[in-house]
Parts: sequence; C-alpha cells; structure tokens
Amino acid sequence: MFGTSDIGLGYALAYSVLGMLIVFAMLILLWAVVALMAKLLSKKAVPAAAPSGTAPRPASPQPAVGAPAVQAKPESVSFMETSANKYKVTLFNKIYDVEIEEDETAISASAPPRFAPAPATSAPAAKPQPAPAPAPQPAPAPAPQQTVSSGCEVVTAPLPGTVFKLNVSAGERVRAGQLLLILEAMKMENEILSPRDGTVAQIMVAAGATVTTGASLLTLE
Repeated sequence: MFGTSDIGLGYALAYSVLGMLIVFAMLILLWAVVALMAKLLSKKAVPAAAPSGTAPRPASPQPAVGAPAVQAKPESVSFMETSANKYKVTLFNKIYDVEIEEDETAISASAPPRFAPAPATSAPAAKPQPAPAPAPQPAPAPAPQQTVSSGCEVVTAPLPGTVFKLNVSAGERVRAGQLLLILEAMKMENEILSPRDGTVAQIMVAAGATVTTGASLLTLE
C-alpha cells in the first residue's frame, strides 16, 4: 500500500507533466502563427523592378523574427488555405480557423463575427430662449408747481426724495423747529422742520409725491 506522501508526490509529478505539455503545445501554436504570418508577408512583398527583357526575380522568403526554437513534428502541424486570408491549422488533431487581417491576426475556432456598435446619436441641444425684458416702470410725476403768495416764506426740499408723511395742514399755527413733514430719500426718513414761528399758508405737495432738490414744499406766513 502507498502512503499519503507517495500519493501527494504522484499528484505533483502528474501536474508537472501536464503543465509541461500545455506549455509545449502553446509554443508550437505560437510558432505556427508566426510562420504563417511570415509566409503571407513574403507573398505580399513587391519585387524590385527588373531591367527590360529579363523576368523579375521572386522575393526570397524572410525568416520570421522572434520565432521560438521549438520545432514541431511534421505530422502534428498542418496548414490548409480555405479562402483569401483564411487558413485551417491542424495541431495535435485539433483544427483551428485562422484569419489574417490587414492590421491584426485573429485566431478563432468557429467564433461568431463581431459587429461594431452603432454610434449613439445625440439630440441637438435646444437653444436657450432669451429672457423677456422687464416692462419699463413709469416715472413718478413730479409735484405740480403752485403759485406762492407775496410775503410768504417758502420751505424747500434740501435733497431729492418722496414725501413720506405730512405732519401739518394749511392754516395750522407752527413754532420754530416743529416737524412739518418727512421726506424719504435713499431709504432714509429726513425730517423737514419749520424755520420760524408762523402759520402754514399753503401746502404745495401731497403724500407720495416725488420732489427734486429745491422744490417748494409749503409756505409760512
């Protein structure tokens, strides 16, 4: 009876022999492909122009560069040309279909043809629509100019703005420094004070009216 170590040694030896056979078969197949390519290249070589009256010499086949040193047995490898650029290679009783292309060598065993995928067509990008222009805002109408009675002092606007609030009315008695109205300018409320004691004779603006610098606001008697 064999021991466990003998069985393991037998398995290792069998795997080693099998690996050597696979490597040997791959080397033979590689040599066959290189030899076939060298043969096709020698057929396509253009002979040099010969002088008139003499037949051109056929180009001598060039040895394949980098061919493996392993020589295959004549009975184990055979070539048969089936059509243009297509050959049948028999290696160790196995038949391989070999096709030689212009830019690469393809080895296939009855493999289905490859089709290049159709390029994806992208829809044209939609042109951005221009944003509609905002409607112009109507300019506020300036306060109407009114005639000033003689002998009255006119209180004018120190800066442009909008009349936010009126604090007095016509005929009202006011004192110096009393708040007459509020003028809004640059988002700030500016107080317009009475320059002296007197009576409001005429109010020349209304709440919400837009005034410019020096515009008449009211008069004092």
